[in-house]
Amino acid sequence: MLKLVIWVFLLAFLFIMIWTYWFYLISGIISAFRTKWVPYVPSPNCYLKIIKQNVKLDKWKKIVDLGCGDGKALRFFEKEFWLIWDWYDLNHFSILFWKLLNSLFKSKNVNLSLDNFFNIDLKKYDYIYVYLLSETLASIEDWIFENMKDDAVIISSVFKFAKHEPSEIYKDHKGKTITLIYKK
Repeated sequence: MLKLVIWVFLLAFLFIMIWTYWFYLISGIISAFRTKWVPYVPSPNCYLKIIKQNVKLDKWKKIVDLGCGDGKALRFFEKEFWLIWDWYDLNHFSILFWKLLNSLFKSKNVNLSLDNFFNIDLKKYDYIYVYLLSETLASIEDWIFENMKDDAVIISSVFKFAKHEPSEIYKDHKGKTITLIYKK
C-alpha cells in the first residue's frame, strides 16, 4: 500500500512539473506575439534577500511590478513589507494561473489585470519594481520618470537606466550590483 501511495505522489508531482513547463512555454509564445518580447527570468531569492536587508519600504503602500513574470517579487513585497500590489500582463495564461496561485498563497492585497502597463497611471504607486534588461529599461525610462509621482521610488534589480543615476546601490558579497534605487 505504501508503494502505491509513493507512486501516486510521484506521478502527481511529475504531472505538475510537465504541466508547468508547457504552461510557461505556451504562454511565453503567446506573449511574444502579443507584445515586444521580454524574456522571463524569475527574481532570484538572493536578490530579494538583499532588498529585504537593505531597502526600507513603508507598509501598506502601493507597488507595481512592470514586467512581473511569475509574480514572485510581488508576493515577496506583500509578505515582507505588507505592500498592496498591482500586476499588469498581456498573457491570459499567466493571469489565470497566478490568480489560482495567489488564492492558494492567500494573497489578499493583489490586483491582477489583463492590460498593458503603458495604460496605467504610475502616479498611483509609491514604489515601482523592475527587473528588465537594460535595453528594455532604456525604452521605457522616459515614460516612467515622466509619469511617476514625485516621491515614488523605483527598485531595479541588476540593470541600470540609461539616463538616470541611482540614489542607492546595493551589492552582493562578491561586489556584483544587485539592487538599484532611483528617485525623481
